[in-house]
Amino acid sequence: MKKNRPGVLLQVIAAPEKREELIALIFRETTTLGVRFHTAERRVQSREWVEVSTKYGVVRMKTGPAGSNPETFAPEYEDARKIAVATGLPLKQILAEAVFEYSRAEYLKTR
Repeated sequence: MKKNRPGVLLQVIAAPEKREELIALIFRETTTLGVRFHTAERRVQSREWVEVSTKYGVVRMKTGPAGSNPETFAPEYEDARKIAVATGLPLKQILAEAVFEYSRAEYLKTR
């Protein structure tokens, strides 16, 4: 940090309308005397939802636009988390199973 002193860097990502509330919280809960803030833009692709049946339960998959190359997809975290909690299995196992089943279904479509 300044003059090579040790320090902690706190970063907060939030909606612009929360700025003042979060700055007040940072001043109240830390010893800092200053806060820097920057505005950022975000672009998102359109998404489609597909349900995938796994041996543990149904997980929704977020997918990019049809025909996009390379195809983008990801399991819905909350669906996988609920299954992991209910079954006692590791979250990463549920996520991997959902990706496997989605990929297998997509592969079978091309055959």
